[in-house]
Amino acid sequence: MLNVSLIIPFKDYNEIFLNNLLALNYQEYKNFEVLIIDNSLKLEEILKGSNILNKIGYELKIIKGDGKSRASARNIGILNAKNDITLFLDADMLAHKNLIKEHIKIYKSFKNKNIATIGLELRINNLSILNNFNNYLDFINNIHYNYPKSRSKLKSRKLKWYKFLTGNLSSYKENFIKAGLFDEAFKTYGFEDLELGYRFNKLGINLIFNPLSVCYHLHPLNFNQRTKNKIESIINLSLFFNKYKNKNILKVLGINIFSDILYKSIPKNILTLIEKKLKEYYNNNNIKENKIIKLLEDIYVNYHFYNSFKNQK
Repeated sequence: MLNVSLIIPFKDYNEIFLNNLLALNYQEYKNFEVLIIDNSLKLEEILKGSNILNKIGYELKIIKGDGKSRASARNIGILNAKNDITLFLDADMLAHKNLIKEHIKIYKSFKNKNIATIGLELRINNLSILNNFNNYLDFINNIHYNYPKSRSKLKSRKLKWYKFLTGNLSSYKENFIKAGLFDEAFKTYGFEDLELGYRFNKLGINLIFNPLSVCYHLHPLNFNQRTKNKIESIINLSLFFNKYKNKNILKVLGINIFSDILYKSIPKNILTLIEKKLKEYYNNNNIKENKIIKLLEDIYVNYHFYNSFKNQK
């Protein structure tokens, strides 16, 4: 039987995190441990103060991080994991009861170990579900069936390396070791997971998507926050490209001919109108998915990402 080491890097406390830990009690697959890599160095005090340790029914380990980066925290988790499968979950992601079971299904269906599995992440903007844990539990275990409707049509399939996002991703521990772990030169936001996915791909490790392994990301970001993160990620994108000198890396990550045509040609007055529309949307506290707003936001964010990359010294 395959056992799982679930690794959660932790830095900044919020109320979602405690619900994250409580929700893991309800996993249908029981053969797992949870390792929290504490980059805040305050977690034990937080957990004792919340009295949550008495409510957890699985093996939980708290391991001190080095406080440096997400990459180093994940590496510490991998090296301390005792089980066959290493599964990553972010601190602000809430696990559907089938999350671990659906990861395991993929591994049981393949004869070799040259695979990694990524599940489905649903972004939830309405944090009011945290007000009552029973309501929240019912919410996360049923929302997949009606939100958004397009998700019901997703199929298991092989994905490209640039979908290697570690919020809901697993592989055999030995694959992470063989690939050389996360590159700890990536110290800021972004692309440290995709760079490892690039190395997995070079080793012939296939990334398999399972849409039934669901987590909910309660991390609402408005367009200003998304833009800030994308601009910050340019440091790591440059590091990624310079490590391999492969122009395809830039091409698939948003620095390409399409970007040259679109983001060079947008007039400043149009960008101002887009920004005004986005501000109105977020000021009205809208939480429902709006395809037009999503498109406008993607244009706005990627405009700044592209031009900041091109203008870097």
